[in-house]
Amino acid sequence: MKKRLIERGLDPFLPIIEAKKDILEINSVGLFNKSGLTLSLAQEETKILNHIMNRENKSALWVKTGNKKFIVNTSKIKTKYKILTPKGKQPYINLSVKVKGNIEETTVKITNEHLSQYEKAAERQLKKQIKEVLVKIQKANVDPIGFGLRYRSRHFNKNDWEEWQRIYPQLAFKVDTKVKISDTGLIE
Repeated sequence: MKKRLIERGLDPFLPIIEAKKDILEINSVGLFNKSGLTLSLAQEETKILNHIMNRENKSALWVKTGNKKFIVNTSKIKTKYKILTPKGKQPYINLSVKVKGNIEETTVKITNEHLSQYEKAAERQLKKQIKEVLVKIQKANVDPIGFGLRYRSRHFNKNDWEEWQRIYPQLAFKVDTKVKISDTGLIE
């Protein structure tokens, strides 16, 4: 936490703990700038942030396509990103997320022969969710992921921090998702 409070290009975050009768519920996160709480993320947004930060491999992705709903039980999630600042063009972050897992619950019968169409549906939904969370964080002008720190570590000049503060609000996010479903995991 101390590093995140003093390091330029990396902002702090803390779990939000709610007392519910005899239990403590921790499903959301608070994002801070250097002086205080700026944004609270809901449960699903928190999960997406954890995926982006490579903090959570075992998870469940709820996917809805048309009138079908299914859950992908993830076994591995890997995220990589690059910050690109082409001359004369809008800077952007190219973020790639790879997910491996199996279908655990579904509202309709899913066979292994049709897994590719469910992978595509999961990819579309995950891409949309990730982009929404990234834009929400960017609009709040906080950086819990550490994009600014990565930028500063690759640009060695006196005004790298000022450059990043100018670039961050106008960054575009190009998200690429790849979901690999090994099987349905369902007993027939």
